Amino acid sequence: MNFLPFENITYTSRLKEEEISKRLNDMISIPETWRPISFNFKPSKPFEGKIEGHDFEFKRIASNQAANLSRPIIKGKIENGLNELVIYIKMRLSPLFFILIGGLVTFFIVLMNLSTTSGELYFAKLGIIWIAGGNFIIGIIRFNLERKKIRKLLQEIFESEIINR
Repeated sequence: MNFLPFENITYTSRLKEEEISKRLNDMISIPETWRPISFNFKPSKPFEGKIEGHDFEFKRIASNQAANLSRPIIKGKIENGLNELVIYIKMRLSPLFFILIGGLVTFFIVLMNLSTTSGELYFAKLGIIWIAGGNFIIGIIRFNLERKKIRKLLQEIFESEIINR
């Protein structure tokens, strides 16, 4: 398992640029500022984002808003090659994920410095450290699982081969 929360992939496809743009438009919706919180939420398209010319950016829509923090943000660029299109993809973890984990760690450091050195709060400190570390590890695992699915899905959509990973 890769513990780095990013991946760069290069695809090559024999499809025309218009066909790839159409396929991307069919699966990417415009981002909504508000979405109802529901366990039955079914989006009309699996991804939300934007497509501007040869560049695009999107992420998977989750019914649980908290799950969106560990989902990859996919940025891509389509370029013409000799006899094929070259599609460059960058998958990154949301910066908000790192901000929240950093906030948790900062809170833990402050709590440890404010507490006494005796064993009074030892288990509380230990528990807080486990919570921060556990959230980080779970976030990385969820990111890796999601990026594997997206890598395969993009390969099918672009009818392409991965030439660099």
